[in-house]
Amino acid sequence: MIVSQASLDALRVGTLRRLTRALALGTAASVDDIIVATATTVGQDARVVRELLVDASPASDAELMRLSERLTALEQAVARRVALDDGPAESSTTAYTNNDTTTNPRGTTERTTG
Repeated sequence: MIVSQASLDALRVGTLRRLTRALALGTAASVDDIIVATATTVGQDARVVRELLVDASPASDAELMRLSERLTALEQAVARRVALDDGPAESSTTAYTNNDTTTNPRGTTERTTG
């Protein structure tokens, strides 16, 4: 099954807009600006964030749902870091970067598979 490009675009555009607001970047921020600010805020490599926000190409509805979940996890990670306002996070593997981990309510990561 082919994933709707319009659905994928809407998902990404919505995420980029919310990240822009959360990071107080302003309307002139480019996608690269958003990627760098997001990566810095969550302590992740910008290439990982770019893959998620721009380059990932889900091939099925299930993959699109997984991407949606990862984008939501990224937005939540940014919101937590902005709320804490204590500088860049230490690099960690979280739900938006690895299918085998998830972020629990305390903001720490846990393995979800053995």
